Amino acid sequence: MNISWSSSDHLNSSSDHLNADVVDNASGQVLFNLNTPYKFFKKQVTTMTDVSGQVIAEYEPQLGHDRVTYKGQTHRVSDWLPRKGFFSTSRRLHAPDGREYLWKEGSGAKFKLVDEHSDAVVATTHAPNLGIRTPKHNIVIDAGPEIVGFLDLVVISFVICEDERCARQRSNQSAAAIGSASAIAATT
Repeated sequence: MNISWSSSDHLNSSSDHLNADVVDNASGQVLFNLNTPYKFFKKQVTTMTDVSGQVIAEYEPQLGHDRVTYKGQTHRVSDWLPRKGFFSTSRRLHAPDGREYLWKEGSGAKFKLVDEHSDAVVATTHAPNLGIRTPKHNIVIDAGPEIVGFLDLVVISFVICEDERCARQRSNQSAAAIGSASAIAATT
């Protein structure tokens, strides 16, 4: 199953993975809606709903411990989607089929969801693309048939991983800008 984010301005905002419809590319049917209202100087809550408007999940980044509420149960993200290791960017997903999967971050803002037991890749993500060398597209997840039954879980866990990746990228860019400014000041 191939799903994508339908945000029209996906290349203009670093947080559009938090504001979009998630669509089944084969049928064009909206599967989920991701909505994150802007709040000035306040951490934002991302709400994931199904097509009928029922809340499936909420993701709330907080100072100290992020929280996720999935199907009415609230957890710390660190417990619900734990890191593989202390310094790892990979996160472990406990699925309703009893298996454990691992979101592994690759280069170019891509992720793979891997079955930890068999090491089989069950989903891959593709970052938004301007369409210069390859066809233009929004965020895409290619999901294998083994995870379609809990696609909502896959989507919200990916949203968390992508949000963390974007936060790390912003932090690295800020550090680089500060370093450049310091180097320029030292030479003048």
